[in-house]
Order: sequence, then C-alpha cells, then structure tokens
Amino acid sequence: MKDAATIRPGEPDDLRVHGLELLDEHYDELCVDKGALRLDPAWDRYESLIASGAMFALCVWIGSELIGYSACLVQPHLHYRRSIWAYNDVLFVRKQHRRGTIGVRLIKATEEEAAKRGANVMAWHAKEGTALQEILPSMSYRLQETIYTRNL
Repeated sequence: MKDAATIRPGEPDDLRVHGLELLDEHYDELCVDKGALRLDPAWDRYESLIASGAMFALCVWIGSELIGYSACLVQPHLHYRRSIWAYNDVLFVRKQHRRGTIGVRLIKATEEEAAKRGANVMAWHAKEGTALQEILPSMSYRLQETIYTRNL
C-alpha cells in the first residue's frame, strides 16, 4: 500500500514557515560538530540559487505537515565540464516516517528532477552509519570519495 505522503517542489519559505522544527531535528540527529557549527541557514542564498535555477528543493508533506525535504545544486562539474552534476545539499525525513517508502521515493524524485534539469550524475553525501549510507549502494550508487573535515 502506498503511503499518504506527497512530494512536490519546495521553496525556502516552506522550511521557514513549516519546517523549523524539522530543521532542528535534522541538525540534532546528523550534525557531527555541534560545538563549532550552529544551525543558521543562509535563506537569501537558497532563494537566489533556486530563483536562478542552479538549485531545486523538494518537500514531502503528509497533509499540512512537512515531514521531509531534499535540495540539490545542479551545475557542470569543474573538472568535467561536459558532465552536469546534481550535488545533494540536504536530505532528511522525520524519523517516524522512515519505515515505509517515503525516503526512497524522495531519493528517486530528487534523481528525476535532477535529470529534468540536465544532470547526468547524482552525488549524495551520506554520514557514516546512517540509513542513507546503507540504501545508496542498493540503488546502484558506488562510493567515490570520502570527505574529511577539520576545524581551523
């Protein structure tokens, strides 16, 4: 049976108006360096990138409740300029909605929207030990890089 969630294009206001609690949940669960990184979205940059077509967002709704989102930058790769890459900026689904198909549906919808915008490569950042790290290989994704960070 299909869940009652709908996925549709999103705008920064969807998160500002309906999703601040969801953003906090995302931060609390996945930010690995809360001592150095404070949640403070650059809404003006998101608006500008979306308006220019360089970024898109998708939101997942159950009725009037925002339960998930995905946002991607779409642009030619700097090293392979004939290749258009979609780089996922954020992906999150509220914990209590992860058991069904919503997460995979959101990933597939993100891929479809990226392809509509000309992307021929989709790149995801998956934190170690997360469900996303488990799911992506089963969807024909392969590990290409590992990202290390250090506070300066």
